[in-house]
Amino acid sequence: MGSNINFIKNTLFYRREFNQWQQKFDALAPKAGDQAPDFELQTIDGGKHVRLSDFRGVKPVALIFGSFT
Repeated sequence: MGSNINFIKNTLFYRREFNQWQQKFDALAPKAGDQAPDFELQTIDGGKHVRLSDFRGVKPVALIFGSFT
């Protein structure tokens, strides 16, 4: 029974820690409707660099993050 109590205490402690961390970084995150920060990426063939701002007001952009390995 003692180990269950320790588990609960530890869980509550880490949940509180996580919530504090989450609140700190949520405050820095863009809000709905905010303009996305500009960034630059190299094309897949390495031929040129493209900036997000190049497409602003021209066409929608979808960002997909994943692994291609």
